[in-house]
Amino acid sequence: MSSELFLEEDISDILIREPSALVGVEPHERKIKQRWLGRYADSSQTNLIVEYPDLRTALAVVASGIGMTLSFGLADLVVRVERRPE
Repeated sequence: MSSELFLEEDISDILIREPSALVGVEPHERKIKQRWLGRYADSSQTNLIVEYPDLRTALAVVASGIGMTLSFGLADLVVRVERRPE
């Protein structure tokens, strides 16, 4: 799993302040409704785990920070694999 559960407030402030300044949004114009700090699988052994527990089920887990980048190509690859009864 990714290491930190919480983001330091000074880091959060920078991540909000700098892009806001770039697009000309003043601090009093911003309103944050929610914050997301994800936890992601991380493996030192592999970036991708694909399993087919039965003929109708495919399971794919990206165990690194590139899941969103790979998602559409990976989905296509995983569902196209031909599986036959044992």
